Amino acid sequence: MRKEIENRPLLLVCLSILCGFGVKELLIFVVVPALFVLLLRSRRSLAILATGTVIGFAIFPSESPYQISKNKFFNGKLNITSIPSPHSNMMVCEASDGRFRYQFRFDRNLSITLGDSVKAVGVVEPPNEIVADSFKANGLVGVLKAAPGRVEIVSRGWFVWRAATSWRNNFLEWSSQVLGRGANVSVEALCFNVSTNLTPDYKESLQRTGTIHIISASGMHVMIVAVFLQFCLSYLPIPKLGRIGILSAVLLLYAAAAGLEAPVVRSASMCIVLMSAYAFRKEGDILSALASVCLIYLLFDPNSIRQVGFQLSFLSVASLGLFGFYEKEEGISLYSNILNIIKYTLRASAVVSLATAPVVAYHFGIVSLIAPIANLAVAFVLGPIVIATIASALTMGWAAPVSAGLLVVVAMPLAKWIEVSVTAMADLPFASINVPGFSALWLLPIYALFGISWKRHARKA
Repeated sequence: MRKEIENRPLLLVCLSILCGFGVKELLIFVVVPALFVLLLRSRRSLAILATGTVIGFAIFPSESPYQISKNKFFNGKLNITSIPSPHSNMMVCEASDGRFRYQFRFDRNLSITLGDSVKAVGVVEPPNEIVADSFKANGLVGVLKAAPGRVEIVSRGWFVWRAATSWRNNFLEWSSQVLGRGANVSVEALCFNVSTNLTPDYKESLQRTGTIHIISASGMHVMIVAVFLQFCLSYLPIPKLGRIGILSAVLLLYAAAAGLEAPVVRSASMCIVLMSAYAFRKEGDILSALASVCLIYLLFDPNSIRQVGFQLSFLSVASLGLFGFYEKEEGISLYSNILNIIKYTLRASAVVSLATAPVVAYHFGIVSLIAPIANLAVAFVLGPIVIATIASALTMGWAAPVSAGLLVVVAMPLAKWIEVSVTAMADLPFASINVPGFSALWLLPIYALFGISWKRHARKA
């Protein structure tokens, strides 16, 4: 294990900063860097560990205990700090007045997005009990509801965020016209991270089967888009740098349209890093790529480590980097190759389910027992759904019949297959088990065992 870490400097830097975060959050986590001292041997590695731990301790923000307890009047300037997402007849995003952060809700007709500055008049309300802990973890003090007609745009942010938000919103309106309002919610959730209109029963079924990740644009969705786009670009007479530029632009647009959530940003960044390495015939290392993205993300927003989506996203890819390698065999038949891919998919699903189960149990009190099978059942239709939906979104303005056909003939039937499959498996009495609440300290020895079992795929110095 020592060589695997020491020969990946970016991974060591990332782990060191996370050590500093852990010590700042709970003093007992000082045992983690102490164990690393016993493991590492080179002076360079020990220096990186010490420096990274100090930096992590210094930059990690303490959890804000403040939340408003009663309604307050608001009249002031806000900076929009996230991509707004539709919720019924409103748009919802995060915003800051320079002192506090709020969940900002405003009229759906307003063209506001990340980076914009606005003047708003409204009321700040306390979060309800269900989301209070989530608000606290994300540093939000309350819900700011803008009064009708009392939001004024002061300045605009980067045009890319505005273009992506407009593209996403136009597609949501188009899909509701083609499929009908209510019938298009699964397609919206699967491809653009709009899951607010899904029924509570369906969300519970997704949790019981361990497939909750498929109804939000996650790393898997970005990877599907990236692989398909790379496949298409490989047939065009475009130089390597040109292909990487087009790939980066499309992934940036898609990531923004999907809300710039941690899983999307992580996967888009990793796709660009790994495909750039492959294009220039360099060694692409999934753990180093993951560490570099995680490092940038945490330095930009240290508080994101408290978000469940961030934790599950990076754990999933890290587990595949540790244990989920696919060894392609040369000279075998097509049937054998397909069988190997199915075996790998099942193995990867089992690895990810096992790696994320402790965090899922800690946050949600549930562990799915059929997650590997359930994920295998839906994984093979997710690709066609995502590709068809993105193609529909790209052609809706100039080839409406093609766009509508992709939604009606491909995306909607396959999304229905996922709904039926997930619901049926969730009804099985052994689909999942409930787990009583436990201390986060138990996660330390659990994931230490994962690290100890990592012995293969050491990277060369």
